[in-house]
Amino acid sequence: MSKPPRTNPLADTNARLRAGTDLGLRIAPIEPKSRVAALTVLYGPRLGRCFPLPARSNAYVLGRNPRADIHLIDHTVSREHVLFSVRRESEGASVVTVFDRGGRNGTMVNGRPIVEAVLDPGDKIQVGDVVLRFDVLDELDLSYQTEVADKIIEAEVDPSTGLFTKHFYVRDLPMRVEEWLELRLGFALILIDIDHFKLVNDRFGHAQGDRVLEAVGCAVLTEVRRGDIGIRYGGDELLVALPSADLAEGRIVASRIQMAVRTGTRTLLPSGAPVTVSQGIAVHGLGETLAGTFRRVDAALLRAKAEGRDRIDCDEGSSPPPGDPVAPSLQRGLLARVAGPLRILLVEDNDDHATLATLALAQTGRGSVVDRVIDGVEALAYLRREGAYSDRMEPDLILLDLRLPRLDGHGLLSLIKSDPALRSIAVVVFTTAGADRDRALAEQNDADGYFVKPTEFSAWGAMMADLESHWLG
Repeated sequence: MSKPPRTNPLADTNARLRAGTDLGLRIAPIEPKSRVAALTVLYGPRLGRCFPLPARSNAYVLGRNPRADIHLIDHTVSREHVLFSVRRESEGASVVTVFDRGGRNGTMVNGRPIVEAVLDPGDKIQVGDVVLRFDVLDELDLSYQTEVADKIIEAEVDPSTGLFTKHFYVRDLPMRVEEWLELRLGFALILIDIDHFKLVNDRFGHAQGDRVLEAVGCAVLTEVRRGDIGIRYGGDELLVALPSADLAEGRIVASRIQMAVRTGTRTLLPSGAPVTVSQGIAVHGLGETLAGTFRRVDAALLRAKAEGRDRIDCDEGSSPPPGDPVAPSLQRGLLARVAGPLRILLVEDNDDHATLATLALAQTGRGSVVDRVIDGVEALAYLRREGAYSDRMEPDLILLDLRLPRLDGHGLLSLIKSDPALRSIAVVVFTTAGADRDRALAEQNDADGYFVKPTEFSAWGAMMADLESHWLG
């Protein structure tokens, strides 16, 4: 009697899988629509990060511009270096074409310079010194790439505080600073030292010290502004870098951190005493290096500790004098004709500065009516009474910040003073920008005055009184 032929269970299972047989598991084939084009950073900043290019948007810009779809901070990458065009074909697949946008360091695909190229999976795109790989990934691949990127980020984050490690300060912060300065944003530094931290470790143990570090790190992460960078510089010293900030704004953030640390640590130590911090603040000076700014903020911190700790010391060395108007004698009495409360349009994107300006105006006793917009485009709509501003009256005075999104202050000033219907409105530049070129450009565009924002709270009221003295006659 012959034996039945032997079967291979594994081969049979594979055949059934290929045939789509349900083996108790539901095998769902990956449809073309679930696959997405993506770029993965192989070399450069944000190493391992995967950037999906879904076809719902047909164009993605890569560059150093913070508004770029793929934002990479590297000095070899131009602000808008390349554009990726995504087109979905009828069968569901995406065709991705890369276009060089004239970046000074060019673009290469698989080692060859290009102006335009259709990408295939596995292609290597070099943008300046940054290298990315193009792939078409399914959901599982995307999930894996995201997890790998998260692991890389975790390696750069201090586990005790949740802040970046000193490695970030050495490798990445100089590139961020270069970007801020190129955008003419400037920056401030806050250096924080936990008072008597060694005593906490010695008296209550290192586990308790770790909890203190965690609480202070949490306070920093909670109280800094969006876009600020927190770093554990070493031991019990923490550093915060604040783009587009002056001393006044730095002090606001430092004060919030100081209060949050006290409030968040009241029940942390067995002694019942709250943890306190000493802080130094310095603003980057014209032509200064990051190391130079750090030396000054370090000196400010040492002064805060020497003066008794639990306090904030500001380095005044780099700040322009507050309330320094442009040619005030030419503008004196400009608004003396206005009877009753002044109608003021405040063009300011910074919430803290807007609050300080409004409070300072209220203290002058003039009874001004203040409307606020946050960028130049919105300001133009207000002045032209368009859309939501159709019922607004023409302001008597515009207080104009220079560092604005969408349309900056210089551009807005030029448009106002070249418009016959608007040019009679008094415009006073009111900004942190004290550079000679900003003043010269403001004068060239017929600004009626130029004030540099103060670095101390008490000086805001004095500045508004000074403005009133010069411009209200």
